Amino acid sequence: SVGRNYGVERAQPVRGPAGLIGRVIEVGPTTARILLVTDAENLVPVMRVSDGLPAFSAGLGNGTVLIKPLNLGESPFRVGDVIVTSGNGGLYRPNIPFARVIRKTSDGALAIPFADPGNTPYAIVVQQYQGEARAAQQAAAPDGKTKEIKE
Repeated sequence: SVGRNYGVERAQPVRGPAGLIGRVIEVGPTTARILLVTDAENLVPVMRVSDGLPAFSAGLGNGTVLIKPLNLGESPFRVGDVIVTSGNGGLYRPNIPFARVIRKTSDGALAIPFADPGNTPYAIVVQQYQGEARAAQQAAAPDGKTKEIKE
């Protein structure tokens, strides 16, 4: 029963008590459709907690995600590595709990998300990480042109 009537908009992140669940992809007056982090079309910028190694997560459609580092080469991940959102791209805030690595692959790692949408007692729709900054920038320069500030 939550949609536009409560200010929910497309592209807003959705999280539960255990971590990131997904993002809003459709909104009706009293409903919102969520693309889960485990869905095959969902890419999430993430990082390893221990050293901030940047990576991307891609849903596999089976309840797991594939974590791929930005740098090509042999996988630097280890079983048990904790993965959080990186904040890159401006959609998700940094350091939202995301997943734990369960198996190393040749070019990344297989991980299980911390949040299980089927067993989550509630979900929170939050603002985009850099949404407020973009809105302020647009209000200051609605024509999209950068203005020089003289001292």
